[in-house]
Amino acid sequence: MEVYFEAFRDRDNHIHIIKLHRKRFEAHFHSNIEVLYVEKGELEVSIGGDKRILTRGAVAVAESYAVHSLSASEDADVRVAIIPVMRVPDFSLRHRNLTFATPFLDPCARSAEIGVLFRSFDGFDRRRSPMIGKGFAYLLLGMLTDALGTVPAPHRTKDGVAVVGQMLRYMDEHYTEPLTLERLAGELGYHKDYLSRVFNETIHTGFCRYLSTMRLRYAVQLIRTTDLSLEEIADRAGFGNPHSFYDAFRDVYQCTPGQYRKRIGSRTTVAKTNE
Repeated sequence: MEVYFEAFRDRDNHIHIIKLHRKRFEAHFHSNIEVLYVEKGELEVSIGGDKRILTRGAVAVAESYAVHSLSASEDADVRVAIIPVMRVPDFSLRHRNLTFATPFLDPCARSAEIGVLFRSFDGFDRRRSPMIGKGFAYLLLGMLTDALGTVPAPHRTKDGVAVVGQMLRYMDEHYTEPLTLERLAGELGYHKDYLSRVFNETIHTGFCRYLSTMRLRYAVQLIRTTDLSLEEIADRAGFGNPHSFYDAFRDVYQCTPGQYRKRIGSRTTVAKTNE
């Protein structure tokens, strides 16, 4: 499962209105609401497994913890709003057990109005204008609610989403340690069965599988950037023993860690030869 939690974004509780600064983003998720408007070019977007190619004037919204990925054309100009749910409490309360009927809005009169809203906030400085940012966020979310409509969200509660946020942040800080669901439940003050259920309902994967994914991403980083032995990498990444590391690695990458290291090494050699 190549998907990751953007912990750094969850620690930033400010509203951001920016232009897309990278051409591709791997599958990821966070607690913030992310709204995208295509000013020009094309943007391939996948949200919750629903993939679309958006053209000029289209809008997409990834709600809290919705897994999404982005790939923009070379000439793309995409505006992005990142809205922490804690900054829009009235919306969060009204939206508590709801979700947007669709995450996509095709080019139309309503999407054009959203484009005007984004352009009117070019140059927005959150440090000098926090109230203006909040006004933008509420206006944008209100326009999206009118344009997209809402439907009941099965298994979704405000309390459950908040708990998953606590779990993910704790996991991000302790995933290289001998972390178990029982330990996490004790740290957060919940029953482990409850944590297991809300994690599955929100992230759509199990606690152990996602923990293994976090460790694998770190292990791959170490393989790419260090000369540490694979046994030491397994230990540093939080795997109890090399065998569990090898099995998890093969399951996700369809090769052994050693084969992966050789593949990366051969690519590096070719790149240096061509310089």
